[in-house]
Amino acid sequence: MKQFVTYTRYEGCLNSRRTSGGRHLSIKSMENSDNNNGNGVATKDRRPDALGNLKVLPDELICYILENLAPRDVGRLTCVSSVMYIFCNEEPLWTGLCVRKANGLLQYKGSWKKTTLQL
Repeated sequence: MKQFVTYTRYEGCLNSRRTSGGRHLSIKSMENSDNNNGNGVATKDRRPDALGNLKVLPDELICYILENLAPRDVGRLTCVSSVMYIFCNEEPLWTGLCVRKANGLLQYKGSWKKTTLQL
């Protein structure tokens, strides 16, 4: 049985603090449902499993923590889980990290993550 993973695009760490209500990522695992003989799709929220003990934290707090880490540490966190991968690869997060780390002019390398990690 094939398994597909999808996610709803998150607004980004920098924008998330402007929203209210402690929104969570919509990380879903989609697989063929046995009840529908392969015709239906069952979904399961992956956030609680992927974040472990951090699941009690709202997304805004996780983003705040990420914004205050060193860029290399944020890059390493992408390997922790699928949810952290999504958090840590948001362009607004890397834009903020890059602006904070840059001293003077910089050359954009195609993504803010790549630009930041090459500073």
